[in-house]
Amino acid sequence: MKRYVSRVLTPMGAGAICFTDDVLLRFDPHADPLKGTFAQGLEDAIYGEGHPLALWVQRELDAYFGGALREFTMPVDPQVSPFFKKVLAALQQVPFGTTVSYEELALLAGSPRACRAVGTAMRNNPIPIVIPCHRVVRKDGGVGGFSMTGGVPVKERLLTFERAVVEKGAGEY
Repeated sequence: MKRYVSRVLTPMGAGAICFTDDVLLRFDPHADPLKGTFAQGLEDAIYGEGHPLALWVQRELDAYFGGALREFTMPVDPQVSPFFKKVLAALQQVPFGTTVSYEELALLAGSPRACRAVGTAMRNNPIPIVIPCHRVVRKDGGVGGFSMTGGVPVKERLLTFERAVVEKGAGEY
C-alpha cells in the first residue's frame, strides 16, 4: 500500500496529512509532513501534494473552517486498535456544534464502563477535527483536556466556532 504525505493549510497554520490512494490515515494541523514526529515511520511515503485525496482533504478543511461544512465526507482509516476504532466511529456520530461527555461516548461505543479508555482514545486520535475529539467534554460540562498542539484553548476555539456556525449559520475560527 502506497502512503503519501502532504501539507494542508488551516486557520491554525500549516499542517500535515498522511493518506493512501483511498483513505486519510493521519492529520496533524500543526506538523510538517517531512519533519519531526509526524514524519517518523513515514520515510517511504511519497510527497503527494496535488493528489486527489490531498485536494479533497484541503477542500473539506477549507469548507469546515469557512462554516460551510458540518460533516466530513472524506474516507478515513485511523490506524488504531479495534476498540479505539469503535470509539472513533461513535464519535463521528456526534453532531457538529454539540458535545458529549466521555461517559456518554463510552455508552455510544457500547462500552459504558470504559470512560478512561475513551479518554485515551481521544488523546491518541490520529485524525483530530475530522474525527471531532474536541466535542468530548467532562461530565460536569468542563472542557477537559486536549492533546492537540495548542491544548485546551484550541479546543475551546473549535467548540465556540461550531456553536457560532450553528447559531448564526456562519462563524470564524
